[in-house]
Amino acid sequence: MEQMGQAQFKPRATGDPPLVGAGGWESFDFKAVHPGQMTLRLVYRRPWEEGVEPRKTFSLQVTVP
Repeated sequence: MEQMGQAQFKPRATGDPPLVGAGGWESFDFKAVHPGQMTLRLVYRRPWEEGVEPRKTFSLQVTVP
């Protein structure tokens, strides 16, 4: 798997301008490079915190025929 481009953030509430720190969704695009299986692991951490455990993790098994 290869990530395509940068993550895209979509705010939950639509304001003009968007509220700083407001919730929303972050989406990622991936493409399969070759057939096989792998575990895709996403990690959520605050960019300014170094040397600490991630706040959340998400893993899923990906199969490309």
